Amino acid sequence: MSKLVYKNKYISITEDNEIVLVENILGGSVVLPLTENNDLLLIEIYRKSINNISIEAPRGFSEEGETSLQTAERELYEELHCTCDKFIFLGYLYPDTGLQKAKIHLYLGMNAKIQDDYTQLDEGINKVKILSFKEAYNMAMNGDVCDAFTVAAIFRSLNYIGK
Repeated sequence: MSKLVYKNKYISITEDNEIVLVENILGGSVVLPLTENNDLLLIEIYRKSINNISIEAPRGFSEEGETSLQTAERELYEELHCTCDKFIFLGYLYPDTGLQKAKIHLYLGMNAKIQDDYTQLDEGINKVKILSFKEAYNMAMNGDVCDAFTVAAIFRSLNYIGK
């Protein structure tokens, strides 16, 4: 029998015969913002779970009633004050099918523009990293970009950007 261990508006944690399941209740989205110069806008953020700095694409949990695209647009603006002219859906992924019930949607944001010099410091974001697509691709290949969502978005965007 499943036992609820913890729940908030984003996740629930249950245990069933010593098997733990983390459910992302509303899902989430990741957006890989690409400028007109083919540069990616990634964030450098401290992640307590790994006790380290991580280079990542903006992302976040969906809110009640939001589509995955609305989540991507909102998170991009919340984290970077950035907008895009167009979004290309790159599919979705399940980050850890053995532990999590979570469907995360990936987007490529075209013609990304930062509206002002803002970063969401209260979430641990240190700065915006502007990298050429090739540079970000190489960082994903050599392990300097380790965030699974970001790596997946970079590789899935190859059909639209190229190396």
